[in-house]
Amino acid sequence: MGFALWATAYRSTQDALGMAASEADREIRMDVLTEAMARAGHLLETGTPPFSSYSCISRHRTAAGEWQAVVVQFERQGRADRWAVETRLAQAEDLRRLPAMPSLFRDEERGKRRGGRRAG
Repeated sequence: MGFALWATAYRSTQDALGMAASEADREIRMDVLTEAMARAGHLLETGTPPFSSYSCISRHRTAAGEWQAVVVQFERQGRADRWAVETRLAQAEDLRRLPAMPSLFRDEERGKRRGGRRAG
């Protein structure tokens, strides 16, 4: 009987610890994704993405001091000045194929790379 009580108490404690850890992970994830979304908004203030569908990697330090990579995807929505932005945690494949988030989108730089004329 004593063992059954101990097992029940142990199981309840493990469940509570697991739920607390899960909640902490969820909070960290939301903080990182929210920070990535804010960076994306600031980036859009500097210009427009190079393509109508553009993805990049944004890296963020968590409160625990660990680095977390986030995929930020920009999708043009009709008019040239409307963009939808989505964020999600990056997978290993994303880290290999996507560029790092630029510090700014500069429309005039993109024109130069596409063969536009340089100012004298």
